[in-house]
Amino acid sequence: MTNTQALALLVGVVMPLAVTFLKQSGLTRNWNTLITVVACGLAGAATVWVTGGFNNFKVMNLLGVIAAVYVASQAAYMAYWKGTGTEATLNIKTSIIKSSKAASSKTTM
Repeated sequence: MTNTQALALLVGVVMPLAVTFLKQSGLTRNWNTLITVVACGLAGAATVWVTGGFNNFKVMNLLGVIAAVYVASQAAYMAYWKGTGTEATLNIKTSIIKSSKAASSKTTM
């Protein structure tokens, strides 16, 4: 395993928390999935850049690192975040685009 691959896995483990702050409770699941994929793509590209991978650039290396970040983020999400309620709570509290459910529950309190 190279340093780039190891860093990609570490970045991927942290991505579910970072993506939680980016996703919006008022958007559909498809839009939030797109936000997740784009964020993992940017994190993978940043990982390649930080480790100097753009010096001898190969598209397949970049795609491999992006895939590693995405897979690690999904594994960490399934193992630690899913079902805890923490993600949903953070998502609602940090969303700029609020869902109609969150807005209606806030007005009734």
